[in-house]
Amino acid sequence: FDYWMGTTLNAFDKLGGPRGPEAFIKNGESAGEVDGWYCDVIVDDVTYISEPFFTDGVVARAVDSVVNLGVSYVTAAGNFGNRSYESEFVSGSIPTGFSGPAHNFNTTGSEDIYQSITVYPGTYTLVLQWDDGLGNENTSTDLDIYLMNDDGSLLFGFNRENIGGAGIEVMPFNVLDTATTNLMVVNSGGPDPVRMKYIVFRGEITFNEYHDVNASTILGQANAEKAISVGAVLYKNTPAYGVNPPTVASFSSYGGTLINGFDRSKPDVSGPNGVNTSVELGGPNFDEDAFPNFFGTSAAAPHIAGLAALLLEAKDTFYGAGQTIAPADMKYIMQSTAVDMETPGHDPKSGAGFVDAVGALLSLANPSPVISQIIYDTTLIPGEDSILLTVIGSYLTEGSQLYFNGDSLTDGVVVNGDTISGIIEPFDDRYPAIQVYNPPNAQTNGLDGGLSNPLYFTTKPTIVIDIQDKSKVYAEVIPQFEAEYSLENVNGTFTLAEAGLSS
Repeated sequence: FDYWMGTTLNAFDKLGGPRGPEAFIKNGESAGEVDGWYCDVIVDDVTYISEPFFTDGVVARAVDSVVNLGVSYVTAAGNFGNRSYESEFVSGSIPTGFSGPAHNFNTTGSEDIYQSITVYPGTYTLVLQWDDGLGNENTSTDLDIYLMNDDGSLLFGFNRENIGGAGIEVMPFNVLDTATTNLMVVNSGGPDPVRMKYIVFRGEITFNEYHDVNASTILGQANAEKAISVGAVLYKNTPAYGVNPPTVASFSSYGGTLINGFDRSKPDVSGPNGVNTSVELGGPNFDEDAFPNFFGTSAAAPHIAGLAALLLEAKDTFYGAGQTIAPADMKYIMQSTAVDMETPGHDPKSGAGFVDAVGALLSLANPSPVISQIIYDTTLIPGEDSILLTVIGSYLTEGSQLYFNGDSLTDGVVVNGDTISGIIEPFDDRYPAIQVYNPPNAQTNGLDGGLSNPLYFTTKPTIVIDIQDKSKVYAEVIPQFEAEYSLENVNGTFTLAEAGLSS
C-alpha cells in the first residue's frame, strides 16, 4: 500500500491479525481501520524481463513473502513456449573486430560461434542473462549478443558495459521480411560465466540448430517457489470437449530453469484459455460467436485464482466461519485433483495437469446432486408394478442415496458413475418425487450434500419463466429484465391466462 484514502503512506505498520478490522499507522498516527482489505488470493499476468533468470529477484521474493502471510499467489507462467537457449559459456575463437572470445555452440564437433535462426516480420525483444556466481546485480563479466551475417559481418548489436552491474543485455529489433541470420555471444571482459541464457520474449523465431526442444522460459515470480504458476490449455482441447488428456498450448512457457541450483518444478498446473470475454484484446475470434476470445496464460491464471476463491469459500462455509486453506494446501488440492497431461506425473510443459474445479471442490465437501432423467421399463405401470428405476444425474458420489417420496431406498441401490438405480415398489401417491441425496462429507459441519431436484413418473404442471437475455459492460447500470411466463403440463404449453393464472 503506497496510497490510502487519498493520503500517501510514507511509513506504515499493520496492526492485528490477517483478518477482521485492520489499523494502519501513518507517521505515528492512525490512518483508520479497514474491514476486509486483506487479500486471500492474488493473481498477476505480468512478466518482468529484467528479473533474474537464475535466482529469485525482488518480485519473486515479494511473492514468497505474501504467501508466508497466508495468501495464495497465482501467476501466469508466460507465453514464450521453448524460445530459449541455455548453456555454460564455452570459449571459442575471437571474431574479427571483437575484443573477446565468442561462445562455441558446437561442443561435439568443429567450432561454431554462430547459431543459425530464422526470423519473421515483426517486433523482437531478446534478453540475455548470465550467472558468474557473484549475484545478478554485481557481475564481473561483460557478455554481448549480436546478430551476424553468414560472412562474419555484424548485422546488429546493442550492448552495454556490465561489469559491476547487472548481468543482462536486452536486444530489441524489427524484422521487415523473413530472413535467416545468426546469433553470436561474445565475452568482452571478465571470466567466463558459469551459465548463460537468452529468451525471446517477443517475436516469432525458429532455431535452426543447437536448440533444446524442452528449453525453459519460466522466470521471475512465475518461478517463485511458493507461487502457483499456471500454464495454458485451449478450452476446446479439454475433456469437456472430447479431448482427453487435454493438450497444452504451444506458446505456454516451459519450466525447468534452475534457481540457485534447484528445479522449482514449474508450472504447477494448467488452466483454460481462449475463453469468451466482453473486451476486445486483439486475439482471433476462433469460435465465431458474439464475444472476442482471450488467449494466453494471462487468461488461464485468473481461472485458477477464481477456483482458489471458491475453495476458500467452501472451507469457510462447510468447515466453519473463519476456516481457511493454507497456500501450500491450496496448491496441493489443485495438483492432486488435476487431469494428468503430457508425460505421467509432473512435467515442465503442463505441471501437474489441467485443473479440475469439480474434483478440487469435491476434495473438501460433497455437492448437492442434480438429476436430469429417469429410465424404466415403460411396459410396467408405476404404482401398480415393481419397477427397476435408473436415475441419470451429475455430482453423484459413492454414498449417494435414492429417495422416493421423501424416503430413502436402501435395498439394491447401485451407484455407477452418473447413474443410480433401485427398485420402486407399488405406491398410492399421485405425484411421488424421485430424488437423490448426497450425505455430507464426514469432515464438514454437515451443511454440504443434500437432496437433488425432484423428477416424477407423471409430469406435474410447471410454471416456466423465460427471462430475456440482456448484456452490460463494466460500470454500466444493470438493465431492466423482462420475462415471459407459461404453464407446461402433460397436455402441452399454455399462457398463464389460458391456464387461468396471473403473473
